[in-house]
Amino acid sequence: MKQKFSPKLTLIAAYCISLFQFSPTAEALTIDQWSLKIMPLGDSNTRGKALDRAGYRDDLWALFKDNGYRVNFVGSATSENPEIVLGQNNTYVFDKEHQGHGGFAIAGVGASNAWSDLNSEIEDWLKQARPDIILLMAGTNDILFQNESPEDTVNEMILLIDKILAQIRYICLSLQFPPLTPLHLRMVLSRIRKLINTITYWQIC
Repeated sequence: MKQKFSPKLTLIAAYCISLFQFSPTAEALTIDQWSLKIMPLGDSNTRGKALDRAGYRDDLWALFKDNGYRVNFVGSATSENPEIVLGQNNTYVFDKEHQGHGGFAIAGVGASNAWSDLNSEIEDWLKQARPDIILLMAGTNDILFQNESPEDTVNEMILLIDKILAQIRYICLSLQFPPLTPLHLRMVLSRIRKLINTITYWQIC
């Protein structure tokens, strides 16, 4: 059984909630009047799998609801999700929308069940959903199913982030690059920071 309300989920929730006070959209509105649109983006770690049908999304949803914040998960996918999630002191109807696709690589061929990749689809997804925040967890299928170097995977991730930041101001990255050497990890973090140093609010979770 996965750990409920892990420190990492709490960090993601706190980051998203902090944007309520900064977003121009919210300046003339109260939290009760305005919902933050969040797109969970990635592969089966985002979509969910086996007994963990919603990945991290159901726990994150419960954290938001427990704290009284109105958020709206967005995306074109709704597959294999629970109807109800359990919070600390209540149960909540779950917002099933997301953009997690099992087997998807960042770019190129992923697992056998993947019909595309994130880089090919991201621009259309963003135009359709118009999220305020992206929660990005990707890279596992590139490592597992592609015969490419870590540097190639890093470059594909940078391209994906570049496409996202062309349309979205806020991004929370949960980096999934197993296995990366310390040198490659430093390269990822350095290049990401260079890309988003003009963005007001961002977080690597």
